[in-house]
Amino acid sequence: MTKLASIFARAYDALEAEDLDGVQAAMASAVDAGADEDDARLRYLHFMTGWLDEDASETELEELFGSTDGLLEAAVALQDPSEAARITLDISDILISIGDIDDAEHALRALSEREDLSSEADSEARLLRAQVLLDHQEDAEEALTVLDGVHPSLHEDPGYVSLRAAVLVDLERGAEGVELLERSLEREDDTELRYQLGSILREADDLDGALEHLLEVRKRDLATHDVDLDDPVPADEAEDLRRHLEDVLDTLPDPVINRVAAAAIRVERWVGEAGVREGCDPRTALAFEGRPATEDDDGQVDALVLFRDAIIALIEDDDAIIDVIALSLVEEFDRFFDLELIPGM
Repeated sequence: MTKLASIFARAYDALEAEDLDGVQAAMASAVDAGADEDDARLRYLHFMTGWLDEDASETELEELFGSTDGLLEAAVALQDPSEAARITLDISDILISIGDIDDAEHALRALSEREDLSSEADSEARLLRAQVLLDHQEDAEEALTVLDGVHPSLHEDPGYVSLRAAVLVDLERGAEGVELLERSLEREDDTELRYQLGSILREADDLDGALEHLLEVRKRDLATHDVDLDDPVPADEAEDLRRHLEDVLDTLPDPVINRVAAAAIRVERWVGEAGVREGCDPRTALAFEGRPATEDDDGQVDALVLFRDAIIALIEDDDAIIDVIALSLVEEFDRFFDLELIPGM
C-alpha cells in the first residue's frame, strides 16, 4: 500500500467513526503527500465532512452539493474498485435522498458495469439502482433485470426479497411476490417481510391472510416500542399533535376539507386491533373513524385519530411530524373515500 493509499484508508476509518476532526487531519496529510485537489477521494471526503456537519447552514449545503459536478464520474473511474464502490454508493445514496435521481442512477449503472468489483459491492450497486428504477423512474421491468444480476448469495437476504417482491407486484405478478415472501418467512420470521406480505394480501382482497400478518406486526411493534396503550398521552403533546394536524388540514382545498370539517380530533397511542381489522395500516400515524364511502353512500368521518407513539416511531426529529401526518392523511382519504389527493399514491 502506498503512503497516499494508507492515508486515505485512515480517513475512511475516521469517516466511519464519524470522527470529522480525524478525517480533516487525514485530508491535510493527503494533500501534503501529493494528492491533487481534484482527486475523487479528496473531494469525497470534503463532501462527507460537510454533509455530516450538523452545524452546516443551508447556504453551505447548497455550495456543497454544487461542488459534486463530475465527482461520481471520477469515482466510478478510480483504479481501486473498493474505493470506486465506496464513494459512488455513498454519494449516490445521498443524492437520491435529496431527489437528484438521474445522476445517481447513471453512476450506479456505470459502477455495476465494472468487472473488478467484489460480488458484495456489485450487488449493493444493483440493489440501490433497482430501488431507484422502481421508486423514482417507474421502470419495474428494468429493475427486475437489474435484480437478476445480484449475486446468488444475497437471494435469501430480506432486503433483496423485499425489493424483488415489490417489483413483481408492480409488474402485476403479485402471486409470485407473495410466494417469494412466504418462502422467505418459512426460512426466517422477519417482521418487515410480514408487514409487506400482509399489505400485498390486503390489496389482493385476501383479508383473512392479510390480517394474520398485519395483526402480528402490530403486536410486535407494540412490544418493540414499549407502548403502554392504557397510558394517556400527555396533554401538551396531544395539543401539539392536534395543531400539526390542523396546519395540514388548512392546506387542503375546501371540497376535501369539508369531508372532515365536523370531525373531532383525538390523540391515542397506537391504532387498535379493531382499526386494523377495519382496514387501517397497523403502523398508521392517523386514522378516520366513521362510515367509509361506498357506491351508495358518500361516507362520514366522525373522528380523526392521531397515534402519538406510532408517529414517534416513524420520525427521526420533530421536523418530520408534519410530513408523517400529511402522508397518513393522504392514505386515509384514499382508504376511506377512494380519493387520491396525490395521483399515483
